[in-house]
Amino acid sequence: FQDSYQSQALGRYAVQKGWKKAAILKDNSSDYGQNVAEDFKKTFQENGGEVVGEEAYTSGDSDFRALLTNLKKQEPDVVFVAGYYQEGGLIVKQLREMGMNTAVLGPDGFGNQELVNLAGKENANNVFFVTHFLHDENSPQVVKNFVKKYQETYGNVPDHFSALAYDATYLVIDAMKRANSTKGEEVQKALAETKDFKGVTGQFSFDKEHNPVKEVYIQELQNGKVAKTEVVQK
Repeated sequence: FQDSYQSQALGRYAVQKGWKKAAILKDNSSDYGQNVAEDFKKTFQENGGEVVGEEAYTSGDSDFRALLTNLKKQEPDVVFVAGYYQEGGLIVKQLREMGMNTAVLGPDGFGNQELVNLAGKENANNVFFVTHFLHDENSPQVVKNFVKKYQETYGNVPDHFSALAYDATYLVIDAMKRANSTKGEEVQKALAETKDFKGVTGQFSFDKEHNPVKEVYIQELQNGKVAKTEVVQK
């Protein structure tokens, strides 16, 4: 889904969790970081939350202590990190080493095991982020089959970016079958008409602007492990 779709969901989720004061730390070198931060801020404030501090970093930075010191003074309930796991893991590590037990909230850019590796399992507590892909003992068989085949092929567990790529491929195949054609315009029309497509990342349809309408899942990490998964309420 669109970045605005998930960041608005994150803004609502933060309020639903009872976090009243948020600090924002964003990747200012990417459109992703800037846009996700702005949409989160707007939604959080519209739903009654207060943004008490904002700081920015550049992709590739590794020392965030000065920025975190500034945010720590504002005593936020949650720190929203608008960026990717490469910096996100280090931010979590340094934040915890500074004695901040504040909740950390991130977008789908956090969705990689390397986040925990960089942060350290002992620091990856009270961390929440968007995920597109859920797999556990209660997962549908189609998900279990995908995970099994992926592990057999690549030797590791698929992250949600791998699952999204898998669904994108089979979505196009599904459209070709329904269109009974491989011509661009006909496949495009079939894609636009997609309703309740069942993939490994869940079931979705497309809106009039061709954006997927899906549930937004938030995973909670405790000791580096997924402790809980919640659906953001609209």
